Amino acid sequence: MEKIYVTVKWWNSGQDDELINQYIYNMIRLLILAVYCCHFVTCLPAQTISPATWLQQVQASGPQQCSSREAALDYFRSAGIDEKKKLVSAIQQSGGTSTRSKIISRMLFAVMAPLAAVPTTCEERTSSQMELLNLVLQEGDKFLLADFLQKLGNSFHDCKQYDKALLYRLKSYELKQELGYHYFTKQQEDLQGLGAAFFDTREYDSCIVFTKRSIATPGTAPAFSKKMSAYNIVAISYQRLRQFDSAQAWFDRAYAIAVAEKNNIWPSIIRGNIGYLKMEQGKLAEALPLLREDFQSSVLNNDTASAGNTLQRIARIYFQQGKKDSALQLARTAFAFATNTRKYSNLSYQINACETLADILEGTNNFPEAQRYYKRFVQLRDSSKEIGAFNFNRKY
Repeated sequence: MEKIYVTVKWWNSGQDDELINQYIYNMIRLLILAVYCCHFVTCLPAQTISPATWLQQVQASGPQQCSSREAALDYFRSAGIDEKKKLVSAIQQSGGTSTRSKIISRMLFAVMAPLAAVPTTCEERTSSQMELLNLVLQEGDKFLLADFLQKLGNSFHDCKQYDKALLYRLKSYELKQELGYHYFTKQQEDLQGLGAAFFDTREYDSCIVFTKRSIATPGTAPAFSKKMSAYNIVAISYQRLRQFDSAQAWFDRAYAIAVAEKNNIWPSIIRGNIGYLKMEQGKLAEALPLLREDFQSSVLNNDTASAGNTLQRIARIYFQQGKKDSALQLARTAFAFATNTRKYSNLSYQINACETLADILEGTNNFPEAQRYYKRFVQLRDSSKEIGAFNFNRKY
């Protein structure tokens, strides 16, 4: 808490007590709400279906049965652990050693394992699913294959193997296009996931194309966070392509949606991203208040990693304005925040903050210490290459 207090006071000395009090108040409200929600959810009557009915749905094949199978899988994901075990047991007892029974049983186990605290690593999970892919191919059901390829891509994405995630999500999309997307119920979600996969591999033009398609595709309205992520990722992609006017237009759309929904977090995230856009254009006076707003919002939401990423940008602006001592103090605080992994840990934020601190140390003639942080920066950057491209879904 002391670090947060000192940093906020830096440019807002008249309101630091108010900010800290608001932060504590928000944390207490969230705790009360969490306790209430846990009690309320446990009191809700469980809407279950019989294992026999569910088994019939999940084993369905062919074009007319895609929605039935997807609904059954959704039911499985939302069920409690005990209910999941009953459903897996029903498959094992009814299907014997048939190929389809093996496919579905192992597919569901892969979904259940993290929730049931089964000790599986990413390597074990993806290796098992690659073996399972051979069984799916032997089954010869293209509709089942299209579903499975999408889930395989999602697994590789969760394990930060972004090239493979793109490969299998794209194969799934192409196969669903061939079979007829009207048979599948999650086209909007698939398109957004494919856009994100292109973003993660830095193919920004393709990211824009597929994410825009997801926004334009009719269907069930996506969750608010997914909707915001779609608009945000298009804007950031335009920014990466140095198409600043288009980036500004999409950030403005995202901001208008967040304000209309009366969301407490996304408006500051978007304004922070606009702040960085202004910074890249050399409009430092316009960038600074936007970045400060984003920093304060991150602090109040206990998102110290994002706060550190924004603060290192402010430190660079201060350095460019000739406020070198202030810039160095902010850069040190930014690095401490970015490497705090309690919430929303993001390796790219650590890399950004480390490089900024090294640059400012060098610019203030602290050469030995600057050299140490440059070495740390190289280590962090090299470790990021081992897990694939960065994943900037909220901001960067």
